[in-house]
Amino acid sequence: MWHRSKLDGILVLSAIGILALELLFVSLRFDAGLLLRNSNLSIWQSYFGYFGSLAKILVVAVFILLYICKSRLNLIWHQLLAQFSRPRFFIALTLQLLCYLGLLYCSTRIFSKPELADDTPAFLYLAWLAFVVATAACWVSCVTNWNHLRTVLAAEQKALALTAVTTGIVWALALLSQEMWRFLSVINLVEGTFIISHFLLGFFDNSLIYMDSTNKLLGLGDFTVQIAPECSGYEGIGLILAFTLLYLYLNRNDLRFPRALLLLPVGAIAIWLLNSVRITALVIIGHTWSPEVAVGGFHSQAGWITFIITSLGVLWLADHSGLLRKPVELGIRVEPVPASLNLPIATLLPLVALLATTLLSTAFISGFDVLYPIRVVVVAIAISKVWPLLHLRPYRLSWEAPFAGVLVCVLWILLLGTNPEANTAFMSGLVDLPGYWALAWLAFRFIGSAVTVPIAEELAFRAYLLCKLARADVTTRGDVSAHGNRLIVVSSVVISSLAFGALHGAWIAGTVAGVVYALVRIRTRHVGDAILAHAITNGLLCAYAAMTGEWSVL
Repeated sequence: MWHRSKLDGILVLSAIGILALELLFVSLRFDAGLLLRNSNLSIWQSYFGYFGSLAKILVVAVFILLYICKSRLNLIWHQLLAQFSRPRFFIALTLQLLCYLGLLYCSTRIFSKPELADDTPAFLYLAWLAFVVATAACWVSCVTNWNHLRTVLAAEQKALALTAVTTGIVWALALLSQEMWRFLSVINLVEGTFIISHFLLGFFDNSLIYMDSTNKLLGLGDFTVQIAPECSGYEGIGLILAFTLLYLYLNRNDLRFPRALLLLPVGAIAIWLLNSVRITALVIIGHTWSPEVAVGGFHSQAGWITFIITSLGVLWLADHSGLLRKPVELGIRVEPVPASLNLPIATLLPLVALLATTLLSTAFISGFDVLYPIRVVVVAIAISKVWPLLHLRPYRLSWEAPFAGVLVCVLWILLLGTNPEANTAFMSGLVDLPGYWALAWLAFRFIGSAVTVPIAEELAFRAYLLCKLARADVTTRGDVSAHGNRLIVVSSVVISSLAFGALHGAWIAGTVAGVVYALVRIRTRHVGDAILAHAITNGLLCAYAAMTGEWSVL
């Protein structure tokens, strides 16, 4: 039997995952630091160029805070679940997604072309700040109420103060380490980074490699980067040394010294090697996908990702190595019993897989979504894993499903109209693909639109969310609301449809489609009809786009 606290925990973890994906997408997509190169910006506009560094500092601070509070995390977690509210969660999550869309729009206007940022209206900068605050506030409301948040902050004042001081020290050492190359040139990390990156590129395509050892230029094809001294890994080494020293101090009673000091060179070497991997990935992305993505978000944000990976590796090594840690008294160890996957989770998992692969794949491309087939494969695997748990049989086809599918298709085309620029961009990206790959891509696009996407979205919105908003158990068959309260059912249709619309670029058309699919689900008492209606809509839209060239409707 599914316990309420377990489901609440899944929702909180989902909110955390959504926030992490949102931050990852923004950080990889935009590089705020490029604004500092625009000499035409006013002083207050140039301040926006430091928000990328501020985001890195906040990530490091959260990482340190979690470690400092690790002994109390279980208590904090249960207190969080005790005050958790599902209605507040879904309302706040919907608002958060809308605010995030506004944040993405303003970020595109401000950061995508930093050389033109001085022409951007001032109100967009203010709107960007407002959306940042609103997105964060709505996310906090998803997981807790403000009274509880104030209580937690008051109880953890010492931990917060220690986190602030530690973060400041770690970041100061990182900034200092950026200048270390001036004094430690004898080590010549640049040369080592250059050699390793060149070696790794050889596994990609040795015939396309461009190398200039004198000027430390390295590239593939027509995309070339210069490995400057400050890019050779000193900043990462400074960060990981500071973090490891903090860990050694806080756990000095549990570690074996001087053996534990081995963590310092291990962490430094690991993050230096990962820096070479980062440069290699940057060159490959710039050559195969997009120079803008490579020198933009990926270049500036991949560094702190490697820091987090290395830090987690250092913590794991320290906690699991008998060589470094003192032995503990033997006791009875109880292995946790893994919770079994059930229907609520089964209805959400395909959409989580869809959103995760969408955000991650689009973070590494600019323009045409050449990685779309990966999205289809990942979601198909997720569906196959949960399919036996969905209990979709027995199923009997009803007339409402095909009628609704055709109706939504017509409404979608009318509401979206035509977009010549989007159509041209789509065809240009498709033409650039090799002939056989273009056909395969189109096949995956059709399968994704007509099969995997309808299943993933309808299970989440018309099986899970619709039932939860109607205060009923999640089910794929039967009445949506066991209470029979029409007002509750109507509100659940409206809210779930608004959330469905917010997920799509065409917000109005998506909301209308969500209402139609929800009515089909309620009338036929089977989510399979909503899936079929959605599949018919998308299949017809694919056929319409192929015949008319109006690819913008997809």
